[in-house]
Amino acid sequence: MKLKKHLLILTLLLSALLAQADQLSYLNKADAERAVRYLKTQHSLVIWCACCNNDKPVRLTRIRNIRYTHTGYRVFYEITLRGKTETGKTITYTLDLAYTHARKDKVWIPVCHILNMECNLVWRVLE
Repeated sequence: MKLKKHLLILTLLLSALLAQADQLSYLNKADAERAVRYLKTQHSLVIWCACCNNDKPVRLTRIRNIRYTHTGYRVFYEITLRGKTETGKTITYTLDLAYTHARKDKVWIPVCHILNMECNLVWRVLE
């Protein structure tokens, strides 16, 4: 019985950690629209999970095709875009706004903070 209790607690803790990994990739329609409007004003973005081990920042320029689409799950939407990496490769990203950074006041800040979205994110300034 004690083992089952420990396994249940461990499962719940792991679920909470995994849920934070994509905390702002599924958005309600109003937030998705607001984020797309903001992202369309940006010339470049950085995709980076500061709290993930060995994750290196990816800077995107020539950002195009910014849109939100229904995920197929309940009333949630996700944002996708295309951009060029520093090596010139064109890639398509599905964004998590907790790990999508825009330049503000000479530093890169997560878009969720710029748009005042609720986010349980520990982040570092990327200059």
